[in-house]
Amino acid sequence: MSEVALVSNLGLSPIIVVNILWMLQEEYDVKVSKVILFTTRSVKAKFGGKVSLCLKKLFGIGDVEVRLVNEVDVESAIRTMRECLRILKEEGVKVIVDITAGRKTMSIALYTAAMSENVDLITYVHLIDSRFQNMPVPLIPYTKLRLIRLAGSLNT
Repeated sequence: MSEVALVSNLGLSPIIVVNILWMLQEEYDVKVSKVILFTTRSVKAKFGGKVSLCLKKLFGIGDVEVRLVNEVDVESAIRTMRECLRILKEEGVKVIVDITAGRKTMSIALYTAAMSENVDLITYVHLIDSRFQNMPVPLIPYTKLRLIRLAGSLNT
């Protein structure tokens, strides 16, 4: 398989990014080599460096970019995200987009951009029981968490 990138949002619950990667490995046996996270200035300042370090230690991902996006201006966010996805696709990278993390406006923007750029796979992590919120995958019962494929496939 060619290089695989995960593009997602980073919100106030950074464990979601870890859970996304964990579930992608379990469900698709995929090794992500690059992660791009869209976020706000305050979240980047609080979690950006910590998340990058965590992804490197847990998953061996050295290429983590945390990019700023204006979550209030949805049209601007869509343009920024589309450009990022377009460049990845032009480089021949398989692109997985997950819309779980971040504000609703950011998820809507990322989903819209992903659909318009025809990414390889769009997913959402559905936590069925909120008692397990902010916990890592190994501590959540299998019946309480699902990786939902919204569009696309890694088999194409």
